[in-house]
Amino acid sequence: MAKVIATAVQKGGCGKTTTTHTLGVGLGMKGYKILLVDADAQCNLSSVSDIDISNNKTLYEVMKGEVEPQDAIHHTKYYDIISGSLNMARADTEFTKEPYIMNCFYLMKEQIDKVKDNYDFVFIDTPPALSITTQNALVCCDSILVPTQADSFCINGLANLKSQIDLIKQRTTNKALKIEGILLTKYSERTRLNQILRDELFKVASLLETKVYRYAVRESVAVRESQTLKSCVLIENAQNIASIDYQCFINEFEEDNRKSVKENE
Repeated sequence: MAKVIATAVQKGGCGKTTTTHTLGVGLGMKGYKILLVDADAQCNLSSVSDIDISNNKTLYEVMKGEVEPQDAIHHTKYYDIISGSLNMARADTEFTKEPYIMNCFYLMKEQIDKVKDNYDFVFIDTPPALSITTQNALVCCDSILVPTQADSFCINGLANLKSQIDLIKQRTTNKALKIEGILLTKYSERTRLNQILRDELFKVASLLETKVYRYAVRESVAVRESQTLKSCVLIENAQNIASIDYQCFINEFEEDNRKSVKENE
């Protein structure tokens, strides 16, 4: 059975989509079966995957029940993906009205549940806001991966995410929702402020009953260069510092999930 993980953070530019994509490629390289779901109306995950979002077989149509999820899946070398749609920007208005209102928080879960058992991991790239789409992803997922910068605004935003998790647990059937871990991105070891804020992040993680991954991902232009090529830094520049950091993070993520499986056996 697949583990479904939403990558979520309430601030743009923290490496959410980059982390989702790199996880998909990195775990795919290791032989895992991966499904990525682009739930962000900006469609950056679909773009870097070189997917045409104008084909009317996107997450938007899937959530509306107009297209079966298996018919919306695109296959790439290392992962499968359900593409995003610009129409997802209308979700807050459309999905809170008839005929969706009575089931508005479960639209994504009902569809992803149909295909998730074909995969080892499903990663949902969410919008950088507490929208109806993000709430759908939180109801759908087992846990949340939080990429964040060593930035006071990002760290403060974690409290808002925790409040949303508590509401989801109280008001929906997803009672076991938790934060998988916090990944520090775009990090500079030479910046004194980054070091101070990284220490603060460990304190916040303790309050949230989660962990900060051991390896922070350092800032590198190679990440943006690979995305321009519709590729991934793990493929285009495996010896780059960001690539090495992501490889270490993926290894740690993999080990954590192996332990979790053993504990639950």
